[in-house]
Amino acid sequence: MAVEETREAIQEGSTVHDTLMKLLDGAGVCVLVAAGENGRVISGNSRAYSFLGITREDLLGSPVEEALAPYYEEGLNVHRDLIEENGVVFQVFSFSAGENELRKELEKSSAFFRQVVESVPDAVVTVDRNGLVTGWNREAVKLFGWSVEEALGKPLDDLVTTDTGRNEINSLSVIQGQVIRGMECTRRGRDSVEKKVFVSVAPIVTNGETRGAVGVYTDLSHRETILEKLRENEIKFRSITDSAQDAVIIMDDQGYVSFFNASAERMFGYSRAETMGKQLHRLIAPETYWDMFEGGFTEFRKTGEGIVIGRVLEMEGRRKNGTIFPVELSVSSFFMHGGWHATGILRDITERKRIELELIEAREGP
Repeated sequence: MAVEETREAIQEGSTVHDTLMKLLDGAGVCVLVAAGENGRVISGNSRAYSFLGITREDLLGSPVEEALAPYYEEGLNVHRDLIEENGVVFQVFSFSAGENELRKELEKSSAFFRQVVESVPDAVVTVDRNGLVTGWNREAVKLFGWSVEEALGKPLDDLVTTDTGRNEINSLSVIQGQVIRGMECTRRGRDSVEKKVFVSVAPIVTNGETRGAVGVYTDLSHRETILEKLRENEIKFRSITDSAQDAVIIMDDQGYVSFFNASAERMFGYSRAETMGKQLHRLIAPETYWDMFEGGFTEFRKTGEGIVIGRVLEMEGRRKNGTIFPVELSVSSFFMHGGWHATGILRDITERKRIELELIEAREGP
């Protein structure tokens, strides 16, 4: 149909179509009506003009497919119907702007979710109901050695195996709703090297239907190395402190004993087991010091500072049997696990005080 014929069709159907378009505006649907062999626009509702970003005057007479082509490429879902009126065949194109925007938002959300999964420092693997891999992030590539292309569509049990050949996780149980939180086990990937991992698995449920499962694998090999070093350091620390002649005592941020070396046991008469978790100052200090400690402990917990921190003082200690004796005390503070702790080094100066007294008495004479 030529442009002139299209104009005639516009004129003939304008009243009917314009009334219809106004009604459709309220329905939240974008509608365009075209006529002729080239499908030129003869009418449309305001939602369609707004969505396309073009005025009614500019759009009328234009091929409808040209107007919609860019949106087809973005995946816009358009419904097309044919209507005959007074011997003229009209094409009615309807689509939802909201649906297209929703699709774009879903695509953005999906892309964001993929970025999140790729940013997770653990291996994240998803499978469908048949146990075939549908997702495999970069940490999964590092941990198990299979590339994304190699993993997708393959049975997970062929890619990630166990040392016994038997998977402790029942896939059917997970699909049926079982959630596994933090199971420590071993797994093997492409290189068949046994790896200690921490696994959590849960079903993927959308619209009330289980679509598959997601598993998160935390590589524990580095943790084992760190733990071994920590154990070595603890052995060295205990060896050093237990061979020290002075008592070494550590107090936590609640004022309780967290470390008591062998010299402290000999000095105060308590075994290490007797002191752990006990309030330090009520355990080894005479009652005359309790108020001073309790008054300064609040500030110490806030700042790590106090009247005894960073100084060497002569005070008194109290043994398990109640004996009061002189000690030389030096205390330092350190911040750990969100709180201030203190390390005290105490030396029994009973003999030194006895000698000092004898010297004083000797100087003063009979």
